[in-house]
Amino acid sequence: MNKLAVGLSLAAALAVQSASAGLHYSSPITVSGTVAYGQVHAARTSGDNKQFIGCAAYGAVNTNSTYVACSASDAAGHTLYCSTYNPSYYVWQAAMSVTEASSIIINADSHGNCIYVYVQNASTNL
Repeated sequence: MNKLAVGLSLAAALAVQSASAGLHYSSPITVSGTVAYGQVHAARTSGDNKQFIGCAAYGAVNTNSTYVACSASDAAGHTLYCSTYNPSYYVWQAAMSVTEASSIIINADSHGNCIYVYVQNASTNL
């Protein structure tokens, strides 16, 4: 019976190892002036209640108006918020592509307009 318990323990340990296998990067949220970057998943699983990063995009039927807003906060409480009405198609698409597997870079101008939104989705971000 001890051999059975040891075998089951070994199988369980191997199952846990394989469940967390794969290449993984973790980038906490960083806010510096008009730039913010980091990973959605890293912010969500951080040990503090301050980190977040994300974007929202809005578009309405029968109108040419679109809107993008992005925001981030790091562990020290530094925040960045930017928004842009009628952004370029590519900024809007980047904001729309954010998922839990996203690594995001946000850049704002001195007026708080989002001028650069980079989104990379990959399993390495989870």
